[in-house]
Amino acid sequence: MPRAAALAPDFVVTTFKPLGRDQAGYRRGFADAAAYLAEAFAARPPRRLLFVSSTRVYAEQDGGWVDETSPLATAATDPAAAEIVAAEDTLAAVAPVARLRCAGIYGGADGFLQRRVASGSLCPPTPVHYSNRIHRDDVGGFLAHLLTAAAKGSALAPAYNVVDDLPVPQATVEAWLAEHLGVPESERRYDARPLSRGHKRLRNERLHGSGYRLRYSDYRAGYAAALAAAG
Repeated sequence: MPRAAALAPDFVVTTFKPLGRDQAGYRRGFADAAAYLAEAFAARPPRRLLFVSSTRVYAEQDGGWVDETSPLATAATDPAAAEIVAAEDTLAAVAPVARLRCAGIYGGADGFLQRRVASGSLCPPTPVHYSNRIHRDDVGGFLAHLLTAAAKGSALAPAYNVVDDLPVPQATVEAWLAEHLGVPESERRYDARPLSRGHKRLRNERLHGSGYRLRYSDYRAGYAAALAAAG
């Protein structure tokens, strides 16, 4: 990291990952990592930081609508998410930061959800659990879009919800996948838990307002491409 800071880059894109599933793992993977990066760039901060964050930072858990100004999780409500919020705040103290709060990233030809559904294990349709997602190609595409805009001197928002246009019950996604994977009704077991802890519906007006056009506007378009790639 000191060597990278010595290059005095204009723009820095950073992605972190938890080193465990508990709060300590998130602290080490997010808050501590952000503090290390902040220290490295303290003397020569970049013009702009782009931080690939998570929509887990939002406090909403009852299926309500969420935008970038919605309340954030705290240590009392979601200790792990609070460590992601801490990382966002640490980076924002170093340089102007655009927080790319991504929903569940998918798009691989042999993703975990495809494998689980293909085995016949689906989450039940009730209680309804809303989910949000973004295709990996759109994560990369939006990053490139913002970097280009920043290089031209355009103002960036402090946060963007990087999600597609269709929040939808997780069971709906899995039923669609089961149908397109050829899993018979008789072989479907409703014994799985939703992939995401969150139960919220995310708005993406800021993403669209930036001028970016989604390649995959909903789960059907994205998973159809993934299934086609799998052959």
